[in-house]
Amino acid sequence: MNDLEEHSQKYILVVDDNEILRDGLRIDLQANGYEVLTVSDGLVALEVLHDKGRDIQLIISDEKMETMSGFELCQRVKANPEWWSIPLVFLTARTDERDFLEGFRLGASDYLSKPYCYEKLLAIVSKRINDYKVIQEYFSSELERSRLESIEQMARGVIHDMTGVLTDLGFGEVVQEHLSHIRQTLSESKNIDKDASSVLDEIESHCDELKQAINFGVNLLDGLQTLCQGHGEEKTLQMLGDIVEIPLKLLQKSFATQGIKVECDIAEALIDCRKQDIVQLVLNLIRNAAQAMQTSPIKHLKISSWEEDDQLFFSVSDTGCGIPPEQRGKIFDWGFTSKRNGKGIGMPTVKRIVEAHHGSIIFESRVKKGTTFTVAFPAYQDALNPTF
Repeated sequence: MNDLEEHSQKYILVVDDNEILRDGLRIDLQANGYEVLTVSDGLVALEVLHDKGRDIQLIISDEKMETMSGFELCQRVKANPEWWSIPLVFLTARTDERDFLEGFRLGASDYLSKPYCYEKLLAIVSKRINDYKVIQEYFSSELERSRLESIEQMARGVIHDMTGVLTDLGFGEVVQEHLSHIRQTLSESKNIDKDASSVLDEIESHCDELKQAINFGVNLLDGLQTLCQGHGEEKTLQMLGDIVEIPLKLLQKSFATQGIKVECDIAEALIDCRKQDIVQLVLNLIRNAAQAMQTSPIKHLKISSWEEDDQLFFSVSDTGCGIPPEQRGKIFDWGFTSKRNGKGIGMPTVKRIVEAHHGSIIFESRVKKGTTFTVAFPAYQDALNPTF
């Protein structure tokens, strides 16, 4: 299995022109599991921040240094929108309260006296790093919220426009009416040809498929519209096999055209879900699998489900190109895509649907061998013999 998140290394940056003190801090902090970067002056510290600013979670700086003072370094850090949330702790040999007040005014988080107390060092470092993590989590959630609001606004416009487009495409019934008149005319003239009849049958079949696809698209847009309005479809008990059948029927001609062999082994199991959400989840997974096999010599799509303990598992496997290691931690990120014309919406949507149904999703992938996505949902108890 692959980890779905990449954890970048985090550092404490120690800035002091006293080599002995720098080394002492580094040794004490590393002994307690922290990664430490040490520099001798403020200018070099700024270079480190420009290079690794996102990975610095605490700065410990001397106040008095020749090239750039700690006070000036603090000002530069707090003035930079990318660094301002990094806590800065001053090292000082001073005892004048006015110096302390000046440091706090500039944005310092705390003070350590020289020579420092080991226990106080660890206590301050632990507290300030925890504070930094809380701030980062808050702003990450705010950024996510803002991003989702932008997506929602865009979605509303797309829903409106696409619903109109799909409605305009609903000419299948009109074509079928014309076909009926043509059949009647040919029948009355007793001049109907077998080949012509076969062509008419094929056109009528295409019209039926077009209507199904349009209805499916409209239903998806209706579900998205409901979600944007702040209230989703109510959960109901559904047979998983019935849900999977919907996108499979929609894509069966596409699979035949691409030469994709489909193997489907779905257990007779009930799932408590918002039906349209799970249809969309299945559609996204099998469509992605098909796209991954575009250049594969062997095109085998396997869809399966099974129950184990208290969980219902659903998996989609392909024999496609696989996911490169460097992309695996980004698969569920909004906006990330490896496709030329992709939008980076499909897999984040899948993950949100899974989480909204109290499930989890993982994947296995081998480059040039294929990928398997596996979703686990809470199993509906006594699914084969439910009591209503």
